[in-house]
Amino acid sequence: MRREIVRRQHESDRDRRNRIGKFEKERRHDHAMLLNMVDAFDFRLTGEQLVNGHECWVFNALPKPGYQPKDRETRVLAGMRGTLWIDKQQYQWVRVKAEVFKPVSFYGFVAKVGPGTRFFLEQQPVEADLWLPTRFDVQVNATAFGFIDESSTDNETYTDYRANPKVSALLTHP
Repeated sequence: MRREIVRRQHESDRDRRNRIGKFEKERRHDHAMLLNMVDAFDFRLTGEQLVNGHECWVFNALPKPGYQPKDRETRVLAGMRGTLWIDKQQYQWVRVKAEVFKPVSFYGFVAKVGPGTRFFLEQQPVEADLWLPTRFDVQVNATAFGFIDESSTDNETYTDYRANPKVSALLTHP
């Protein structure tokens, strides 16, 4: 972290603009993906559950019949289903589980994401209205050109978040 602070203190205006531009582009992409999820899935309330100390509503997400992906990146949504746990107090997602249940091809035969691909995400409040990830697990079953195995597994855990007074001030005094 210290290295990154020093690097940013010495970055040029151009490098800073590029870094921020890349971040904003990724943020717009993530927001668009969330909006596409609303179009791609039917959400059904299936119950309530306590998750990591949070009273949650539990929703199943099933693909909408006839859903047409808007671009290459949203194609995978047509072959996915999942479950979401939403905090009743703050309306934040606490946990998301999703899985690919039917193969999804990209670029014709070039790449295919297969059944067994799974995502698991959890987040928790760090302070006030700031929720940050605590766990991210992904198992990808994929092939390229029909015979190259591109499968992978990644498990990440995030802990020991510490309040930053400058960030806290921004969150409480816009």
